[in-house]
Amino acid sequence: GALARRGRDVVVIDPAPHDPWKPTWSGFEDELVGVPVRHRWARTRVDLDSGPRIRDRVYVQVDKEALQRDLRAKVPRFLTARVQQRTDDGLALDVGPLRADLVVDCTGTAQVLADNPHPRAFQTAYGLTIRTRGAHPWDPDEATWMDLRGLATPPTFLYAMPYGPDRVFVEETALAWRPALPLSTLEARLHARLERMGVQIDAIEDVERCRIALDVAPHPGLAFGAAAGLVHPATGYLLARALTLADPFAEALEQPAVRDRLLQPRLRRLHLLGLETLLRSDGPATTAFFETFFRQPDWVRDAFLSSLPRLWSTTAAMSRIFVSAPAGVKWRLAAPLVSNPEPEVTCQVR
Repeated sequence: GALARRGRDVVVIDPAPHDPWKPTWSGFEDELVGVPVRHRWARTRVDLDSGPRIRDRVYVQVDKEALQRDLRAKVPRFLTARVQQRTDDGLALDVGPLRADLVVDCTGTAQVLADNPHPRAFQTAYGLTIRTRGAHPWDPDEATWMDLRGLATPPTFLYAMPYGPDRVFVEETALAWRPALPLSTLEARLHARLERMGVQIDAIEDVERCRIALDVAPHPGLAFGAAAGLVHPATGYLLARALTLADPFAEALEQPAVRDRLLQPRLRRLHLLGLETLLRSDGPATTAFFETFFRQPDWVRDAFLSSLPRLWSTTAAMSRIFVSAPAGVKWRLAAPLVSNPEPEVTCQVR
């Protein structure tokens, strides 16, 4: 859409362009400006063993059907086809050749146009939209962003978005694991958690299965979205950053230096150090890390978790977390840097 508005003759190649989008996308309202919203919560909540952390920051669930309609309307042409390979003058498709002056890989973490190693670290989640028998325990005005109480190994947490007194979306999530934690494990943990909480399922309205690659390798050519490494390795979020960068990326498409600054590879290195910390942590270590993390001021948490990150604020936030952490957490934060001082720049809504 951003390229079409600049007078480019744009063709989007998609093997199933009319299929409805499946993921449940959510995020903070102040990062999703102008995006159609299905539901909003006035507060977000994080539950730790030491007690809850509640914040007055509006959280929203995206109306994915409306967003898909809006974005499709901005693209003049779709071609139902599969990409086979790049050619000297465009692309080879399963329906024949396509000439193109410029090709941008937007194929997600599959990176169809890149000869890259497969990702190995994943966020996985298993979610249910349910009606409960009787009232559930979640406040309808609060989105439970992370319930981190009693973490086992491998650590998983609960994400809950209540739609009313007896209807809620609940999801068991493995934030980062290498290789991916099986969905069957998450499904079993979710049902066990609901049983411990006394939540009785009256009806299951929808099932969501989520698998987000967190360490996609850098793309050798032009790419955008997950294919370009825009997924946040520590949260899996992508949508807000992709929508925000679409216009400036289109404007800078023929300016490599500007384009690289937009994708911020140095910032990517910092986020990957955070990912490595999570991947090396069992349940108790993850608990200790998040107890430290959620004791920080709002600006520290926001700087690291933001879908619209900045290098300077992320660096400042990571430094403050390290300085204020107890010795055991310090060691885990430093371990990825000591074992791999110059990590490969390797590269999700959630």
